[in-house]
Amino acid sequence: RIASSRAPGGGATWSGDELAIEIERLWDNLDLMSNLAFAGGLDRAVRSLDRLTGYDNETNSTDQSAVLPTLTRLLEAGVDPEIGTEIDLTWYRRMRNNLIRMSNTEPVGVEDLPEVLRRSMLPRDGSEKYLVNITAREYLWHQTNMRRFAAQMEAADPAISGTSRMMLDFLDLIAQDGRNGMIVAFVIILVLLLITFRGPLGLLAMIPLAGGSLMMLGLMALLGMKYNFMNFMAIPVILGIGIDDGVHALHRFQEEGAGDGDRVYNAYRFVGRAIMLTTITTMIGFGSLGFQLHVAMASFGIVLMMGVGACFIATVLFLPAVMRLLGGRNFKTVPVQTASFLSLALLLTIPAVTSAQETGAEWIERIENAERVDHSYAVMRQTITTSTGAERTFTIRAWSAQEGDVALMVYVDPARVAGDKILQLNGGDDIWYYMKRRDTTRHFAGHTRRQSAMGSDFSYEDMASGDFSEDYTAEVLGYEQMEGVRCVKLKCTPTPSGPSYDYLILWAGEEDALTRRIEYYDGGEHLKTLFITDFREVEGRTVAMKLEMVSHQKNSRTVMETVEVTFAREPDPSLFTKAALTRAIPPARLKGAGR
Repeated sequence: RIASSRAPGGGATWSGDELAIEIERLWDNLDLMSNLAFAGGLDRAVRSLDRLTGYDNETNSTDQSAVLPTLTRLLEAGVDPEIGTEIDLTWYRRMRNNLIRMSNTEPVGVEDLPEVLRRSMLPRDGSEKYLVNITAREYLWHQTNMRRFAAQMEAADPAISGTSRMMLDFLDLIAQDGRNGMIVAFVIILVLLLITFRGPLGLLAMIPLAGGSLMMLGLMALLGMKYNFMNFMAIPVILGIGIDDGVHALHRFQEEGAGDGDRVYNAYRFVGRAIMLTTITTMIGFGSLGFQLHVAMASFGIVLMMGVGACFIATVLFLPAVMRLLGGRNFKTVPVQTASFLSLALLLTIPAVTSAQETGAEWIERIENAERVDHSYAVMRQTITTSTGAERTFTIRAWSAQEGDVALMVYVDPARVAGDKILQLNGGDDIWYYMKRRDTTRHFAGHTRRQSAMGSDFSYEDMASGDFSEDYTAEVLGYEQMEGVRCVKLKCTPTPSGPSYDYLILWAGEEDALTRRIEYYDGGEHLKTLFITDFREVEGRTVAMKLEMVSHQKNSRTVMETVEVTFAREPDPSLFTKAALTRAIPPARLKGAGR
């Protein structure tokens, strides 16, 4: 403000009152920084800041002889304009000299770039053109985002190339070639069966293949598995492997004479154990791929294992029934009709199974409904453990209303932050922080939502309770056991107006749809993990009483434990206003007294 009112060496009037106002703002900000450093266990920073502001943590008072209180008193008493001008000029010269010394003022040209950078970014013919790298804002390994980004690039210039376009072409080619390969394999198998069995009897071998394939697709849908470039290629492999069991059983069935007793029983008595042994060993071989860290390779092995097992089940359950049913009938027409029907059923069921896998949106809705709370009041204990092992413990009272769209947190202790409040409005889009010691209120801009909330490992947007269905889209990655509970595993990608992470991996109970764990990813890194435990019944609701956020970057953790909670009484709407931040909060009630 001083710089805008006068130029160095000019004759503009210098205002000590304006500088006093700015010093007060600096004081407020340093006090806020000190509180955040205290919450984060940064004791050295706390001591340095407190020396400037004069705050005494032991007595919860301010030393008026410290730098900022003294400077404020002097400015409020009035400053000689000549002294103020000299301070202004001296400060200006020192800052200018420091900036010049710290920076190189010579212009930087293309010739100053390293040779390796010039070779990769400049044309070799010497023309004045540059290679331009365009980076997407969204996580590109989600196919919807990748296709949208590629379409935007093609709309700008069809000649633009890059990894996303190449990957989409690769996926399209895999889908096309996989489909063609499946059709070719199906036709070749059909011809070989007709030649081998010298007639339509061989078509019965398609029964285990068709039935097993249907069961495999159904299992994929039940487990929430989606097609990828690896497991899609497993389908032609299943066509080749899954036919084996039926062929062996039919060969033995054909060798059994019509008058040799129970042809079906005799056929399976001789080949049944061999079929079972080869199936088990094949499943073990493919199933071992399921332990791969590469997700696509693991899904390839799992799908093949399920397909081989399903074909075996169809061989020992479906095929014998058809053999017994048709054993005395004319094999020239019936096998053709049976195999044709099952093959048609297989082709018609694939699209239905594929559409049944699209359950991400339904899971988001279930989780949102299960965790939605109209209003609440809670007393919580927050413990922050830094990478050095230092701990800070806070007691917090919290109110929420309008299904979490508004929330108020009030720090009760320790004394240093007692009375400080955080108000969240509009689902966390507007955040206000009130610092009682300075009796000042600060509004946090939108970009600060990602910052640590009072030195904890939770960010402000982590604590916000927006609409899950509006903030994220989800895809089902599978189902896993977590602490004895079968959970769905979701990959949640933020919508354009949603949170700032690239994506989340979320586990929620299959039965109760309550979240058990969340992993946060951004910039290709696993930032932190939220563990949600200690579920209890409170007033007819299942509530998680403990949240633990572990930061993998800072090697720190924050635990939020709910001491008591109630949903019985709606808070006063006036609590959730900026004006209420400076007023006294409602008195705490004893457990069981009602709120």
